[in-house]
Amino acid sequence: MSTGPEVLELPADQYKRTKIDPDKPPLPYRAGLQLRIKRHIPPPPFGIGYFQEPTHPHHLSWDELDQFSTPSEYCLQRRPPRETRSHRDQSIHTLDIVEEIATGDHRGAQIVACRTDLVPDRIVAAKIYDPLYYNFPDVDPVYQSDADYSCEAFAYRRLEIVGVDGLHVPAYYGSWTFEMPFAREPVRMRAVCMILMERLPGPSVYALLKSGHFVDSTEGWPPNSVEGSLLNGKAAQILVTKCRIAGEEKELRLNLRNRLNVLRKSMELYTILLVLGVKQRDLAARNIVVTNVDEAGDLGVAIADFSIACVLGTSISKDPMLTTWPSPAVEARFEDNISEWVPELGTNRYDEEYKFGKWVSLCWPRGRYEESDP
Repeated sequence: MSTGPEVLELPADQYKRTKIDPDKPPLPYRAGLQLRIKRHIPPPPFGIGYFQEPTHPHHLSWDELDQFSTPSEYCLQRRPPRETRSHRDQSIHTLDIVEEIATGDHRGAQIVACRTDLVPDRIVAAKIYDPLYYNFPDVDPVYQSDADYSCEAFAYRRLEIVGVDGLHVPAYYGSWTFEMPFAREPVRMRAVCMILMERLPGPSVYALLKSGHFVDSTEGWPPNSVEGSLLNGKAAQILVTKCRIAGEEKELRLNLRNRLNVLRKSMELYTILLVLGVKQRDLAARNIVVTNVDEAGDLGVAIADFSIACVLGTSISKDPMLTTWPSPAVEARFEDNISEWVPELGTNRYDEEYKFGKWVSLCWPRGRYEESDP
């Protein structure tokens, strides 16, 4: 999660596939909006990692979606949430949006900071799965929003049960639904689902990269050190960036060791979650979030975003729980270019893979593909 609104632009050729929708209201999830929410039991998760069931919704092709006059009309006719049994607590709570964290049309789920009577002593984060603002070309927005919601709620519930939410991932405050009016005569109401979770105190690694810049470092690393072995006599760099952590503005100067430690901690944390039964499946800079910084400049991190995660070992899961402790080098694969965070790895793919593999072998010397003891 980043610290400010995220602007997401689609390539021009993708806009050609998106229907003009004059009935679609502007994105409502802005500071000042108040919602009335109630608890909701999510449908069973579906998608990659889960067995396909007859009750799962059908993913419409673009040709099938094209039969609807507009995306708005489609979302009104085939709207989530899917029918589930009612939660025993049907009380209504208020939620006031105070800040946009990652919002915008065409981006998928909306993430906002809010106040609620459920957690009155702190600002929390809400992730809202409104299909009307997914609108991805070639993707069924209702199917995708329902899949994101069901998978993420299921993953957070497992992490809550095993007691790591609030430690390695955001604390989880449950799944919810609310009604949004569709401003057209006659006014029609849409049910929208969301989850509530802890707002992590710092920015994502992606946000640090976007707001910072690299400068050459005068810091020398011994040739026999992990850092020195990657440099081969070349100069290291420092990432200079500013961010807000726990409400305090900080200027960070992250050297090679600090940045490698973020990779190591993220890979180990990913593996811990896997052993606990949740395969996050999207280890990327935007989903690695800073939680603190120590005097040496080392960052504490947490993992966020479980919208494509799968829970292991359930009756609907394709994969069982692990019986051995795997090497992080085997299971934790980054979804984006590592050399953006560690430019010292090299400027071409071969150098990056070779040096990253070398660093991996130093971090986990039992071998890149060998499982550790249980």
